[in-house]
Amino acid sequence: MYDETNDSFIWLFETFLEAMSKKAPKTIFTDQDAAMAKAISSVMPDTYHRLCTWNIMQNAFKKVNQLFRSLDRVNKVLSKFIYYYDKEDEFLAAWDKMLTEYNLHENDRFKKTFEHFERVLNDKRYKELEVEYALCQKIPQVQRLINMLIEAGKVYTKIIFEEFQDEFMSALEFYMKSTVDDEEDIVYTIVDVDTSKEFRVIRKKINNSLSCSYRLFEMNGVLCGHAIKILREVLNLKELPSEYILKRWTRKSRSESVKDMDGRDIQVDARLQQTAWYRNLCYIFTKISFRGAESQETYKVTVERANELNNIIEEMLST
Repeated sequence: MYDETNDSFIWLFETFLEAMSKKAPKTIFTDQDAAMAKAISSVMPDTYHRLCTWNIMQNAFKKVNQLFRSLDRVNKVLSKFIYYYDKEDEFLAAWDKMLTEYNLHENDRFKKTFEHFERVLNDKRYKELEVEYALCQKIPQVQRLINMLIEAGKVYTKIIFEEFQDEFMSALEFYMKSTVDDEEDIVYTIVDVDTSKEFRVIRKKINNSLSCSYRLFEMNGVLCGHAIKILREVLNLKELPSEYILKRWTRKSRSESVKDMDGRDIQVDARLQQTAWYRNLCYIFTKISFRGAESQETYKVTVERANELNNIIEEMLST
């Protein structure tokens, strides 16, 4: 940017929203720039603005250094509450131990910090409960009172139901161009009236299972309008067969989990499992980066080991 004035930041965030289809982030982390903070509240009023961890630690160095008797001790003590504790009971126990060790139970600054933390946490929990209740109790709005849509609305999550409903409505604009019957399959050619594109829906005679050349179900787990047309107009089905309802897209799936022998949750879906691995690795390497950057010696060791690990991973993935 040309400068870092309020007007420049307003332009920056408005341009950002344009690029993101007007969808503002839930939370944004920045430094303490007053002009930036003012622009965020103006352009994205519903976005939570928080300081990044680096700025939080810098504030701690300035304001509580004398309480911990050294900058190094401030860093070692407070960084643990940012990076090391995953569970609430561990965090609370460590926090209480710190207050006792440094005689901070009656310190107003730490009291206010923890009271703010509790308010934010309780607010977050309440919003999660609201979403959970809406998810389990409310049925998505159905555009037409058609049995297949009504039943799908009871099963699918709101977002997935809306995708399914869009496909259902699009099927009304399709027509069946031809039918080819061979020994094992029946192939239907479905044409989109708006685009004139043709799609092939294959129906297995042995079990009436459907597959479409559009491959939406294989990629996203939502049945496409071409297959829905065959279900309704050829097979005369009034409800979506269970084999086309993936459990991970249902409202009940959030309250169910598969456990291993140690009582840990097992991620059944491969994409969800990969996401969980990614988040866990991010957490691990964030801690390593934070500690590795404390001195030149630890930095060099971290970089060396990271390069070694990267070579091992690349070799494993290439074999």
